[in-house]
Amino acid sequence: MSDTHELHRELDVPDADILIHCGNFTMFSRSIKAVGDFNQWLGELPHRHKIVVPGNHEFFLEADPKKRSLLTNAIILVTKRLR
Repeated sequence: MSDTHELHRELDVPDADILIHCGNFTMFSRSIKAVGDFNQWLGELPHRHKIVVPGNHEFFLEADPKKRSLLTNAIILVTKRLR
């Protein structure tokens, strides 16, 4: 899934072993509260493995590695940008 833009709680997520969110779970990273809610929602899901790949809306996860600790209920994959 991707591009949920803070509407993740409105989704009907199918059961599976792995959940992958491919970016844009926020509205341009403006709300730490929204990030916390997304993390809590991830923790409520039954999926054994949860992976989050930050999108362009989650620039804070790429720019500041310390903020990645805000997502404790998923593995965060950040790719190295090629120049």
